[in-house]
Amino acid sequence: MELSDYREKIDEADRALIAAFVRRMELSAEVAAYKKAKQLPVYDPAREARKLDWAEAQVPEVFAGDVRALFETLFALSKGYQNRLLDRE
Repeated sequence: MELSDYREKIDEADRALIAAFVRRMELSAEVAAYKKAKQLPVYDPAREARKLDWAEAQVPEVFAGDVRALFETLFALSKGYQNRLLDRE
């Protein structure tokens, strides 16, 4: 394979990541509406801890720290979006 072939495959993976990100943020908006209706806080530290442990368990050990960083970033973006939707920033 040529470098351009690898880059094309990376571009395909990036498109899938973007689609998954958009879907995740759309779901975050639905979660924000639920939390607003139930007067729940945006931040749930126990849930985040469980999800971080789960994410690390889903990948080879060599990627555990990286996937943790990825999910910490996703959580921060999701919480920020939910707070904006709920005017809590």
